[in-house]
Amino acid sequence: IGNWNSGFIDNVVSRIPNNEQVPGLPMEQISQNGTILYYLHNRQGSTIGLVDSSGQLVASYGYSPYGTLICEHSSAANQPVTGCTSSSDTQPPKPTPPSPPGGSSCQVPQAPNLLGSPPSTQPSPTCIADSIAANHFLYDGQYLDTVSGLYYLRARWYDPATGQFISVDALVGITDQPYEYVGSDPVNLTDPTGLVCWAALELGLTKASRQCWKSGYKRAGHLVATHTLGWCVGGQAGYGYYVQFNLCAGTIHGRFSLWGSVGGGGGSPGAALNTGPFFSNASCPSQLEGPFAFTGASAGEGKIGAGAEGSVGGSGIWTFEPQYSFGVRLPMPTPIPIPFETHAGVSYTDVWQP
Repeated sequence: IGNWNSGFIDNVVSRIPNNEQVPGLPMEQISQNGTILYYLHNRQGSTIGLVDSSGQLVASYGYSPYGTLICEHSSAANQPVTGCTSSSDTQPPKPTPPSPPGGSSCQVPQAPNLLGSPPSTQPSPTCIADSIAANHFLYDGQYLDTVSGLYYLRARWYDPATGQFISVDALVGITDQPYEYVGSDPVNLTDPTGLVCWAALELGLTKASRQCWKSGYKRAGHLVATHTLGWCVGGQAGYGYYVQFNLCAGTIHGRFSLWGSVGGGGGSPGAALNTGPFFSNASCPSQLEGPFAFTGASAGEGKIGAGAEGSVGGSGIWTFEPQYSFGVRLPMPTPIPIPFETHAGVSYTDVWQP
């Protein structure tokens, strides 16, 4: 359960589906005067109505497939409202939708939508504030900014008039779709995070939607979009003094990248070549570049060993590398029965993106 505070809405309570940290759909709206309204959703998750505590419908909505508001009915005091006919989000726009209460015209001409429907006069998003049931959570249950007409989808803003995001996908290196919304399949898919598309929710909205990839790519998640993942090969040698190098390939913020580092410091006797995965919370190349303080250790019988190395840079950026090594670790006068080595120092990293 989560709360949202915004302008006309004092408190909106949303449900987060079990076992998935997916942005939840709005459940109820509590106005500043204490009035409680409850949300009605269709299978897609779009808000199709609001009812009061007595179960009376006080507002209803309909949408084009890409989210343009084509029908909005709101009640005046204690007057019933008729539901919009666009119950499946796939009906064409009506030529003359009703005006909001109070007699304000609140209508602007709209260009043809992406499915080729003819131009029509449609209610402006800014008119929603005039309704007795002021509501910002509409298409796919997401927040509509009534000034810009854009939907807030966490990572990006979505424009229902064009059916496109207004900024580049953080995962464009994987999806090859910089602005496309839900793989051009808005009837079956949603994108509450602005990063990846989700299958439409089950009837009743009781099951978490499964994650899917646009353009046929496999399942991925927030980790790829906001972190650095890769694989490295390198070498190290120490005998009092210590030197090392690493060459890595992987993704930074979802984009293929190459990076390398050299470093020096102090270490116990030993020399080895190593390889292993690389993890970092760096979300852009500049965060991974520059000096890092590192420390690590490895151990093993014979020439085969395993270990790990971690480092910390500026602004709280960290890296971690589990390593498999092939080399020499000299015995040391300690109670540990197998050869091992430890090291620490400072390294410098540079990044290259083709």
